[in-house]
Amino acid sequence: MSKHVKHTAVTMICVSLVSFIASWLREAPLWFTFINIASLVSLALFMIGASLWILQSGMLDRTIRSFKMFNRHKDKIGQYVEQVAPQAVQTRPLLQFSVTYPFLWSGGLLFIGMYLISLAWVY
Repeated sequence: MSKHVKHTAVTMICVSLVSFIASWLREAPLWFTFINIASLVSLALFMIGASLWILQSGMLDRTIRSFKMFNRHKDKIGQYVEQVAPQAVQTRPLLQFSVTYPFLWSGGLLFIGMYLISLAWVY
């Protein structure tokens, strides 16, 4: 079994336990509160995992580089400097986060699961 699958399962169990304990402490209906808390926490995990994935994959590198080139070519001196001594494209070291995929998968799966449970409860 892959380590990402193990981490995803552990994260899903922890989120479920924390959501159950938090819903048990409130004075609202237990399962309704559990579904609400679990879906909000899983959505937060999914957004954190997606943000880490975007940083890790380097999707924004070209955008940042184009802004740097735009600022450099804004005035005539910057254009002359670029013609005389063009600068090499700098690469950044790759970022590696160990929690990216477990957060992404567990957040997405829990959110979809809680959404389906809430739909089944309503209808």
